[in-house]
Amino acid sequence: MNEQEQLIESYIRGELSAADQAAFEQQIKEDDSLADELRLHLQAQYAILASAEEAEIAKLSARFEQSASARTVPLFGTYSRAIAAAVLLLIGLALALRFFLGSSAQTAPELYAAHFVPLPSPEIRSQTNPQEQRWKEALTLYDQGSLEEMIQATGQLLADTAFRQQSQAQLYVGLAHLQMNQTAPAIEAFSQVSEQSFSYLDAQWYLALAHLKADQPDQAKTVLTHLQSQPTAYRQEEIREIMKQLE
Repeated sequence: MNEQEQLIESYIRGELSAADQAAFEQQIKEDDSLADELRLHLQAQYAILASAEEAEIAKLSARFEQSASARTVPLFGTYSRAIAAAVLLLIGLALALRFFLGSSAQTAPELYAAHFVPLPSPEIRSQTNPQEQRWKEALTLYDQGSLEEMIQATGQLLADTAFRQQSQAQLYVGLAHLQMNQTAPAIEAFSQVSEQSFSYLDAQWYLALAHLKADQPDQAKTVLTHLQSQPTAYRQEEIREIMKQLE
């Protein structure tokens, strides 16, 4: 771990003095590379802690169910302490992330950078026809980062009327273009996803992000408003946060 990484870790853990913290926060406003590195550290640690918290809650829930008949639940045992510690750390990281995003992610492209995380490829269990096998091969290219080859292979599949995963394929073509900084074809691909498909909400989310990346905040707000109107809790917290910053 180099000196800059140690400084970032100390900042995240709250180990800096008030003067050092103020100096560091001023530095991240002026140094884009440091700001990007801090964003990555915060997002990674927030995700890890959130996952750990969910696992501990699941364990505690199982113990509660096992103990319910006896009415003896060890609420202040090891698991509850672990959850409390995780919650406190999550709150600290959330506050740090909120401060960081609030101070640096003001423009539409910066909001894109703060929220864009590409989807992992879906699992293709059934391979009962040649098209499904070719789709699995295209997704392997996506996983390997061979994005141009993936787009070419998927384009051939999309031209095949026998291929049934048209909307899913358009979603991943859009994601590939977005990761290659090709916003116009990404927007086109996401817009092709059928509203009746399981991929639609994901496509709309990434369509909004693509508009942010292209510095088109008004178009992004239109898509996000549409997502907010859906009868689902899909990414509502993230959407509210972006909408607030776009005001």
